[in-house]
Amino acid sequence: MKKFLSVVLAVAMIVSLASVAMAKTDPTRVGSAVTFGNDAGLGLEAVSSYEEDPTVKVEDGKVYYPVVGLKGPYSFDADDKALYNHEKTHGPNSDGIVGGTGENKNDKIKYGPVEYGDTAYYALIQFMPLDSEIDTANDADDGAAVTGLDGHYTLVKDSETVSGLKIKADWEEGGDLVKKISVVKKKIANENTTYGLEDSSTDYEDDDVWYPSAQDLGLLELGYDEGDYYYFLAISYEDSTSVEDSDVLGTMTISKSKEPSVDKMEIDVAVNLDWENSWRTDSKEFKIDGDRELVADTNYALKFDCDDEVELTFDDDSYFTVDVSGQGKILFNYNTDPINKVVNKYYLAELNFWNGNGAKFNRVGEFFLSCEDLEGNQFLYQVNANGTLSEVPGAEYDESDEGFYFNTRTLGSYVISDMELDIAPVVSAPSVSAPVVSAPVISNPSTGAAE
Repeated sequence: MKKFLSVVLAVAMIVSLASVAMAKTDPTRVGSAVTFGNDAGLGLEAVSSYEEDPTVKVEDGKVYYPVVGLKGPYSFDADDKALYNHEKTHGPNSDGIVGGTGENKNDKIKYGPVEYGDTAYYALIQFMPLDSEIDTANDADDGAAVTGLDGHYTLVKDSETVSGLKIKADWEEGGDLVKKISVVKKKIANENTTYGLEDSSTDYEDDDVWYPSAQDLGLLELGYDEGDYYYFLAISYEDSTSVEDSDVLGTMTISKSKEPSVDKMEIDVAVNLDWENSWRTDSKEFKIDGDRELVADTNYALKFDCDDEVELTFDDDSYFTVDVSGQGKILFNYNTDPINKVVNKYYLAELNFWNGNGAKFNRVGEFFLSCEDLEGNQFLYQVNANGTLSEVPGAEYDESDEGFYFNTRTLGSYVISDMELDIAPVVSAPSVSAPVVSAPVISNPSTGAAE
């Protein structure tokens, strides 16, 4: 009896210490006698309803608590290590008042849909009991049941909590767009609060855009600390060239048999895949009714609402002028990244690339490819799909404008070299057809049939 009591006290002490350690993040406390089916107003996507008491894992003096919910979906910017969500958040005004409409209102806070080729992240949530009674009637090494449900929800940081999670998906619609489902660990660098946008995380590529804070995302009350690593359920989606949006609907079941166990938690997935810069957005910014500037490394689903000539300008000072009468919707993107296959073949030359995605227009337009940042002789080539180079028909260099002009319907890939490159000649078919020689038909004299 004394031995049994000592085990109970030892485990209870471990739980108490673990609760104190987590308390430094000041998570929201849940009232007494809370059930796991109640997310305490935290807006969780899924909360496990245990048929039996969940179990903790006690190992080397540390207690690991079970996953009981998810919150999301979020998108993640890998460059800035920042999360953002898919609805406009209520940021502060210039006086630091949340929900205001001053100079720093929320229209500068980054938000957007889950894009094709993107990954949706759901923060994994665990339940941390404050005053648990640990049932060690069986064997503490086999896991202890959590019977006292007074505690709080927190983000998951320990690998033991997610080790062995089993995820099954049943898709009703759009399952072919799901590329991969996994559990990942991410460092998150959103600021804790947004009492003034000047103190919030900014997109280093666009310092006019602010990432929503942990407070905006609903993570601060779940124990979020800036710069810490947390575990997420990640759903990666296939890339697409579609200009239309797509729904992904289904149910995921999450379970875990070993401690700390998860008892068949279900999450309903309802995601609308779309392009962040789409003609469907509320701003209508990408319904083109005149000249428009488009930046590199960005996907645009464009709809043309005019029957005039428009000028699409790019942030390298190149531009494309084209008549968009009757033009259908197009998906467009471009970058100036090197194409390794070309660089490796022509390693003696200094090469500069302009890579369009092959967006095709109904009418031929005039493309101006800027070379103003380059010195010396300039030679222009088209990069073909197989990585070979060819001449750009009709391209002319304008010394005063410092760039090449040429006509095209398709915004493809081009490379400018500081030296003339040896490219494979274009071999055309001969104009005179070769004579056609027919094989004689020999009959079998005994049957009359052709052999």
